[in-house]
Amino acid sequence: IALQPFGLLAAAVLVLAGRWRAGLAAAGAALLSFALVVPFTGLTGAAAAAGAVKRILSSSWVETYGANVSLNGSLDRFLPDGAGAERHGAVGLAIVGWTFALVAAGAVGGARAGKRLSPPAVVDAALAATLLGASCSWLHHSTILFPAVAALPPAAQAAAVALYAVAAAWRDFASWGTVAGAAASLAGTVALAVVWHLAARRAAEPC
Repeated sequence: IALQPFGLLAAAVLVLAGRWRAGLAAAGAALLSFALVVPFTGLTGAAAAAGAVKRILSSSWVETYGANVSLNGSLDRFLPDGAGAERHGAVGLAIVGWTFALVAAGAVGGARAGKRLSPPAVVDAALAATLLGASCSWLHHSTILFPAVAALPPAAQAAAVALYAVAAAWRDFASWGTVAGAAASLAGTVALAVVWHLAARRAAEPC
């Protein structure tokens, strides 16, 4: 449920593109999961669920469990001495900030040439940046990046899938030792970084 608010990114892009009805429909779909609890727990329960999501998304807590393929997760596994809210926040800010700057520059350059950015590409880049820079990004969360992976060049697609496959087997690698398990999890982080880098470049290209 913590991933549901990311759907609001698509809604915002649609609204900015002048597609108001589609934007409202997207926002409704993104918020539907909260509405589902209303018959059981009322509006109080929906508000509590929204508060829990806010805490999850704003927390600097990092779980070093092998399925956490965020950059913070891998850094904390290999460099535990530097772990902490300050580093976690700096990593997330650097990734999101760079993505925003790249896309903003592309939008300005495109506007001068009478072109616009691709809304789906911008959403793909935003999602990839969020997952890479988050405190905890579980391996299965990357399924939301299927459209971004499908838009990659064939060689990059194959590399991303292969790296994710290694990460999915992190438990088996961990049976060989802690370092092997951490390296397998790092493969997932590298896959996520590849998707983010290429998605951000595509998002910044006016069309």
